Amino acid sequence: MRLISGTYRDLDAAMAEGQFREDFYYRLDVVSLTLPRLNERREDIPLLAAHFVHQLARKYGKPINGFAPDALEALATAS
Repeated sequence: MRLISGTYRDLDAAMAEGQFREDFYYRLDVVSLTLPRLNERREDIPLLAAHFVHQLARKYGKPINGFAPDALEALATAS
């Protein structure tokens, strides 16, 4: 069995506080990837938005050309 999991919580701190089982952590912690938060890599937002809008356009059979520049700006600067 393969299991992929993700969290925004600090599991080391959660284990220290008794909020996460240590034995479970060591079964899960085989490969760890740490990614910066999306608000730290805002240049990825237009790429992600385009990917998801094209995916939905295919799913629903709707022609979509993309985003208006001001819409992309609003997405990239949202907090």
